[in-house]
Amino acid sequence: MECKFTCKGHRNVLSTHATTLEFTKEAELTRNGDCILGVAADFEYFRIKEFLLANKGRRIKVALTVAHDSCSLQCLPNPEFSDAHEIVIRKGEYASPRTLGVFSTKAACDIPREMVRLMQDPLNSMTVTLHSP
Repeated sequence: MECKFTCKGHRNVLSTHATTLEFTKEAELTRNGDCILGVAADFEYFRIKEFLLANKGRRIKVALTVAHDSCSLQCLPNPEFSDAHEIVIRKGEYASPRTLGVFSTKAACDIPREMVRLMQDPLNSMTVTLHSP
Protein backbone atom coordinates (compact mmCIF):
# COMPACT_ATOMS: atom_id res chain seq x y z
CA MET A 1 0.00 0.00 0.00
CA GLU A 2 1.20 3.49 -0.77
CA CYS A 3 -0.08 7.04 -0.63
CA LYS A 4 1.33 9.83 -2.81
CA PHE A 5 1.15 13.62 -3.08
CA THR A 6 3.11 16.46 -4.63
CA CYS A 7 4.26 19.85 -3.42
CA LYS A 8 5.97 22.81 -5.04
CA GLY A 9 9.22 24.61 -4.46
CA HIS A 10 9.49 28.15 -3.10
CA ARG A 11 12.37 30.64 -3.01
CA ASN A 12 12.24 30.72 0.82
CA VAL A 13 12.69 26.97 1.35
CA LEU A 14 15.54 26.58 3.85
CA SER A 15 15.04 23.06 5.23
CA THR A 16 17.39 23.62 8.18
CA HIS A 17 15.30 22.59 11.20
CA ALA A 18 17.02 19.94 13.31
CA THR A 19 14.00 17.98 14.53
CA THR A 20 11.08 18.44 12.12
CA LEU A 21 10.20 18.32 8.43
CA GLU A 22 7.01 19.89 7.07
CA PHE A 23 4.84 20.08 3.96
CA THR A 24 2.05 22.66 3.76
CA LYS A 25 -0.89 23.47 1.53
CA GLU A 26 -0.02 27.18 1.88
CA ALA A 27 1.32 28.66 -1.34
CA GLU A 28 3.51 31.26 0.39
CA LEU A 29 6.39 30.78 2.80
CA THR A 30 8.42 33.16 4.96
CA ARG A 31 12.01 32.47 5.95
CA ASN A 32 10.74 31.65 9.45
CA GLY A 33 9.43 28.31 8.15
CA ASP A 34 12.82 26.60 8.31
CA CYS A 35 11.31 23.11 8.59
CA ILE A 36 9.22 23.40 5.41
CA LEU A 37 10.44 21.55 2.31
CA GLY A 38 7.40 22.02 0.06
CA VAL A 39 4.40 24.32 -0.37
CA ALA A 40 1.07 24.01 -2.19
CA ALA A 41 0.91 20.33 -1.18
CA ASP A 42 -1.98 18.51 -2.82
CA PHE A 43 -2.44 15.72 -0.27
CA GLU A 44 -5.89 14.40 0.52
CA TYR A 45 -6.29 14.26 4.29
CA PHE A 46 -8.60 11.23 4.26
CA ARG A 47 -6.22 9.17 2.12
CA ILE A 48 -3.30 10.02 4.43
CA LYS A 49 -5.38 9.21 7.53
CA GLU A 50 -6.49 5.88 6.05
CA PHE A 51 -2.87 4.98 5.21
CA LEU A 52 -1.67 5.85 8.73
CA LEU A 53 -4.41 3.83 10.41
CA ALA A 54 -3.66 0.82 8.18
CA ASN A 55 -0.01 1.01 9.27
CA LYS A 56 -0.52 1.77 12.97
CA GLY A 57 2.40 0.52 15.02
CA ARG A 58 4.59 -0.26 11.98
CA ARG A 59 7.33 2.01 10.68
CA ILE A 60 6.60 3.47 7.26
CA LYS A 61 8.93 4.73 4.54
CA VAL A 62 8.58 8.27 3.19
CA ALA A 63 10.27 8.68 -0.21
CA LEU A 64 11.04 12.19 -1.51
CA THR A 65 11.75 12.75 -5.20
CA VAL A 66 12.51 15.98 -7.07
CA ALA A 67 13.93 15.96 -10.60
CA HIS A 68 16.43 13.07 -10.63
CA ASP A 69 17.23 13.29 -6.90
CA SER A 70 15.63 11.24 -4.19
CA CYS A 71 16.01 10.31 -0.57
CA SER A 72 13.89 8.59 2.02
CA LEU A 73 13.23 8.40 5.72
CA GLN A 74 11.36 6.14 8.06
CA CYS A 75 8.99 7.07 10.86
CA LEU A 76 6.32 5.62 13.11
CA PRO A 77 2.83 6.74 12.00
CA ASN A 78 0.75 8.92 14.30
CA PRO A 79 -2.81 7.50 14.24
CA GLU A 80 -4.04 10.78 15.77
CA PHE A 81 -3.00 12.80 12.69
CA SER A 82 -5.95 15.04 11.82
CA ASP A 83 -4.72 18.14 9.99
CA ALA A 84 -6.03 18.76 6.49
CA HIS A 85 -3.57 21.59 5.87
CA GLU A 86 -0.09 20.61 7.13
CA ILE A 87 2.02 17.49 7.50
CA VAL A 88 4.82 17.40 10.06
CA ILE A 89 7.32 14.58 10.53
CA ARG A 90 9.30 14.66 13.79
CA LYS A 91 12.50 13.05 15.04
CA GLY A 92 11.17 13.07 18.59
CA GLU A 93 8.12 11.50 20.20
CA TYR A 94 5.92 14.62 20.43
CA ALA A 95 2.75 14.17 18.38
CA SER A 96 0.19 16.87 17.64
CA PRO A 97 -2.76 16.69 15.23
CA ARG A 98 -0.36 17.99 12.51
CA THR A 99 2.12 15.15 13.11
CA LEU A 100 2.15 12.44 10.44
CA GLY A 101 5.00 10.51 12.03
CA VAL A 102 7.35 10.42 15.01
CA PHE A 103 10.79 8.95 15.67
CA SER A 104 11.83 9.89 12.14
CA THR A 105 15.25 8.98 10.81
CA LYS A 106 15.49 12.43 9.16
CA ALA A 107 14.47 16.05 9.74
CA ALA A 108 14.65 19.05 7.42
CA CYS A 109 18.38 19.56 8.02
CA ASP A 110 19.09 15.97 6.92
CA ILE A 111 17.63 16.38 3.43
CA PRO A 112 20.43 16.46 0.83
CA ARG A 113 21.34 20.08 0.06
CA GLU A 114 20.99 19.54 -3.70
CA MET A 115 17.35 18.56 -3.18
CA VAL A 116 16.83 21.64 -1.02
CA ARG A 117 18.38 23.84 -3.75
CA LEU A 118 16.01 22.30 -6.29
CA MET A 119 13.06 23.02 -3.98
CA GLN A 120 14.09 26.68 -3.78
CA ASP A 121 12.92 27.00 -7.39
CA PRO A 122 9.14 27.58 -7.62
CA LEU A 123 9.13 25.78 -10.99
CA ASN A 124 10.17 22.50 -9.36
CA SER A 125 7.91 20.06 -7.58
CA MET A 126 8.50 17.12 -5.28
CA THR A 127 6.67 13.82 -5.11
CA VAL A 128 6.21 12.44 -1.60
CA THR A 129 5.31 8.76 -1.41
CA LEU A 130 4.34 6.97 1.79
CA HIS A 131 5.11 3.24 1.64
CA SER A 132 3.93 0.40 3.86
CA PRO A 133 6.66 -1.79 5.34
